[in-house]
Formats: sequence, structure tokens, C-alpha cells
Amino acid sequence: MKIVIPNLPFSHFQHIAGCLKIIESTHPLEVLLWNADNKPLIDVFDEIKPDIIFLHEKQLDLSFQMVCNEFDFKYVLMGSSPPKEIDKKPSAIITEEEFLENFCIGDNALPLRAAANVSQIQNSDFKEELASEVLVITGLFQMTQAIVESIVFLCDAFKTKIIGDEKFALPNYLGRVDIFERADFIKSSQVLVDFGTQDFLDASCLGTASIVASSSFVPCVRSFNSIDSLRQNINDLLSDKIIYQEYCDKGRALVSQEHTYFHRSASVFSAIGEPEISQTLLNKIEEIVK
Repeated sequence: MKIVIPNLPFSHFQHIAGCLKIIESTHPLEVLLWNADNKPLIDVFDEIKPDIIFLHEKQLDLSFQMVCNEFDFKYVLMGSSPPKEIDKKPSAIITEEEFLENFCIGDNALPLRAAANVSQIQNSDFKEELASEVLVITGLFQMTQAIVESIVFLCDAFKTKIIGDEKFALPNYLGRVDIFERADFIKSSQVLVDFGTQDFLDASCLGTASIVASSSFVPCVRSFNSIDSLRQNINDLLSDKIIYQEYCDKGRALVSQEHTYFHRSASVFSAIGEPEISQTLLNKIEEIVK
């Protein structure tokens, strides 16, 4: 079975591809990344003849209509509404929760939430030179005055390191890091404070305590809405080893059993009638997190 995923800047596509690549050697499938800027869709079908292709809604153009008439395939669509003027319906649609109201039950729309990216973090190590009491990762959220004040507080009150794409004007900011360095920083931290990057999922999977700036869809994760509650949460965790370990163990168990990109990918393939691929993904994550 040939599966084509476009090399577009969407995290769900990238992470689903990463999970499939990991099971590629143990399952009869071939995963191909398609550079949509360099190769037309028609050429992809002429040369590869994919059984399943992932597409963004903006790619449903005249060339897509042409391949629909010539080839037999399934497609998974990333979009905010059902496709119009397209005869061939997608087997499933990946969307954000805020757009679910645009779909009917028959559209097979799946709200894919963020998840732990186990394929990137599974080989992380604790490194003494990266160790901290608190880690903050910047990027993917608006740096409001309240967030700035919270980060300044963390740097004053705890041994705090800051990494990420958005620069922060304190010596605690260590710059941008690659995905593997990021994983080592998380593994070497006692508490990760998540202001909206969703890094708490990777942290939980790695056994690092995390606190989020707003309520989380993972019920066991602590949240805060003020500097006082932020201080209290961190002090509670750092001052009691038993509470800290119980919290980390509970978070790791829940995330690794329900909220990884292997689980998200498995749900997509289950929805499109590919139960063997779905089960292989679930078996792989169970093997990894043992």
C-alpha cells in the first residue's frame, strides 16, 4: 500500500508521516513525502499511483478533479469545511475543534488535538548542563504583558531556563534549539511551564512535571491563572518528592496511553477503514512506552 503525504507546514501531516515511517519496515506499506511545490499532483498519481493520499483543502483544484476521474484511491483532507463541487468525498477530514460545527456526521470529520511526538523525544537524555527547576519554551503564543510578567517571576524565583523561537530579553534565554536538543532540555527539567505551546504533552510523556497556563484537555495536568497560583503549583511539586513523582507518573501514564501522535494517527486510519494500519500504530506506541 502506497501512502502519500504532502510536505506542507502542518504539524498533523508531519507527525502522522513520522509515525508511519516508524512502522514502515514492519508493515506492508510505503510512505512517500510529496514536495507539492516541485511536483504537480497529476505527476504524483502518474508516477506513484497512491492508494491513500493526504491533502489540504487548497489542493482540491482542477488537477484533483482529473485524477479522481482516472484513479481509484482514498484521500484524507485537512480542512475547515466539507469540500464543495467535488464529486469524490474524502474518506475522512482532519479539522480543528472550532470548525466541527461546519460538518455533518456523514462527513467523518476528526478533530485532531495536539499530542506527544514520541518519535522525536523517545531517545532524549537527562543532561546536567541543561538541568533546571523550571523550563519555558517560547513560540506559538502571543507574548502578552501577563505572560512576560509570569516569565520574569519564574526567572527571579526559580532556576529557570528559556528556549524557543521567540527571543526573550533575559540571560535565562538560551536561544533556539533543534527538536532533539528541545527533548533533552525537557528531560533535564523538573517542571515545564506551558504558556500555549502544547509542550506539556511531550513533557508528560517524558516524566517531567508540567503546568499549563489554561485548562487542558488532559484532566490530570495542573493549570494556573495568576502568578500566585503558578508559584503555589511549582512549590507544591518541588517541595515534596512523593507528590512530584505521583504527579509525573500519572501524567506519563495518561499521555502515553491516549495522547500521542501514534494514537491520533491510528484514529485517522481507523476512520478510513484501515484497521490493520491503525492497530499496528497502537501496537508500536505500546512497545515504545513500555
